[in-house]
Amino acid sequence: MFTMIGGGMKKLDQSYKPMKDVLPKDALWLKDAVAVIDPKKNEVITAKGDLVKYEYMVIATGIELDFDKVRGREHLHFMR
Repeated sequence: MFTMIGGGMKKLDQSYKPMKDVLPKDALWLKDAVAVIDPKKNEVITAKGDLVKYEYMVIATGIELDFDKVRGREHLHFMR
């Protein structure tokens, strides 16, 4: 989508949707932090103290950009 935005074919506000619109209808979305993960019991305890049992878990921690770790970046003008 971002190449289409750059090319003027789409607008930035067309590149995202609210989370509730993209989750499967039978998904349980808990808006809480995880305090404990017990993979042997397939359980998670949230910061609020809720116990969540699961069959499968996907952990997505997000992304943190750190261009200083890219070797040779000092020679690339567009990253300065």
